[in-house]
Amino acid sequence: MNAQVTSIKGADVILADHPSAGEPRRGEALLLTERGGDESSGVVAQVIDHQTASYPGDTESSIHELLEQSIADRLDIVTGEPALNDLKEIKLALCKIRQTWNRGEPWRPWNGQIPTRNVTVTPISSSEVLLNVTR
Repeated sequence: MNAQVTSIKGADVILADHPSAGEPRRGEALLLTERGGDESSGVVAQVIDHQTASYPGDTESSIHELLEQSIADRLDIVTGEPALNDLKEIKLALCKIRQTWNRGEPWRPWNGQIPTRNVTVTPISSSEVLLNVTR
């Protein structure tokens, strides 16, 4: 999964992801570990909702695209920049930090420590979640 942390405020984490690289499902548990550093600890976050990303100028861009498409339909021309269309597909996964993770140890209640935005995001299998929440 290719996701990037855009914001962390308390236990709330917002991840930006592109659907083509696999997007997290609502309810799914994700492991966030520091990238390039000590990857033996991190936090377990749960996806609680999704929304689309917004950018400065979204409204103007949408109106421009609508007008461009209406002209293109009448004149049979191709419109749109591939990169801009791809940018519109980016979604945000709203997550909550639930547990603290240390390699080889049982999950522990979250201690309030937050990771940096430079993390690796890894989906956690249902069996591992079940094993750790039913101890």
